[in-house]
Amino acid sequence: MRRKNLYVVEVDVYLIGLSLPASVIKSLKHWKKTGDPATSLADVILQKETSRNTGTDRTMVAVTLKFVRAVSKAQIIQAFEDALIGCDKKAISDFRDAMSKVIDGDRGLKTGDILHFDWPKEGGLVVSSEKRVGSEVKSPEVARRLLEVYIDDTRTVSKDLVRCLKENIDKIETY
Repeated sequence: MRRKNLYVVEVDVYLIGLSLPASVIKSLKHWKKTGDPATSLADVILQKETSRNTGTDRTMVAVTLKFVRAVSKAQIIQAFEDALIGCDKKAISDFRDAMSKVIDGDRGLKTGDILHFDWPKEGGLVVSSEKRVGSEVKSPEVARRLLEVYIDDTRTVSKDLVRCLKENIDKIETY
């Protein structure tokens, strides 16, 4: 769950789902056993996904957000722009454009709406919703930063997701 502090109350905003291909899970299990503290979860995931494996396996890393409350388009875009502070301004603008294409009008997202972020093997980031596929954001910097928003200890918006992933890496089965 992504929770946001509003004044003195913490409110639920969206549920987060993380999808990882079997090759990444295998790398994460190895990473956990070797315990390299200089390598982050994002390093392991992105290194494996950008290795450009040959073959027909088209799996990718994905994050799905299911909103449990209504959030305006302006609020959503501002929250993500805040998370991207320090990234290239043109790349942030490209990300804003991609987000604007998948969010209906100014109403934003309502309870039950879903937003997807996909990190294809070829690199970059694709933003989509249940109704629309957005344009690709080709910036490796923005792609990495957005993944860190969900799985990096220092940047995460959901400590529960990071904790759960680290605690359960060994228990995850692949098919």
